[in-house]
Amino acid sequence: MPHITQEPNLEVRPDFSSATYDAVCTALTTPDVTKDEDVENNTKKVAWEEQDEVAAAEARLAQDELEQHKHDEQRKEEETEKNEKQKKKPKLKDFIANKPVKDTTQLCPSRYAIHKLYLTLPLVESGSLAVVLAESGGTIAFLL
Repeated sequence: MPHITQEPNLEVRPDFSSATYDAVCTALTTPDVTKDEDVENNTKKVAWEEQDEVAAAEARLAQDELEQHKHDEQRKEEETEKNEKQKKKPKLKDFIANKPVKDTTQLCPSRYAIHKLYLTLPLVESGSLAVVLAESGGTIAFLL
């Protein structure tokens, strides 16, 4: 079916009953020709409506595909974001339920503190236990 470029509902039918067309129309028109024009016009109207419905359906389909594509893109982005957060999440060690809690902690002095102590205090031997007296009167032991 050929594509209709103008809507037949908006076409203005010529007024053949006017004085300008009266002489020409009486010679050319018969009741059958007018009925044929009406049938043709009604056929064009039906074809126009079908064409309009098909175009609307195609537009809805295209819009649905676009929304589906956007939804898929957003879902992939959220999934990627979730995976990135999961990668950055700190890993916890296994939990042992009946393990007793220690009442002391191991001292971990910074490299700077060890370096300062090493430079400022004489050590007995390398790799031996160095004992440092703190100003508060306590004793701190480091294995170097």
